[in-house]
Amino acid sequence: MYKSGYELYISDFSTATKKIEKIFYSSLKRLKTSD
Repeated sequence: MYKSGYELYISDFSTATKKIEKIFYSSLKRLKTSD
């Protein structure tokens, strides 16, 4: 039970990290184009 919950947390974390990266890079591009 604990292990599966831990693995679920890790997969959620990696998904959230990918989403944050996508948002970060898109905002970075926006800053570069507006410069």
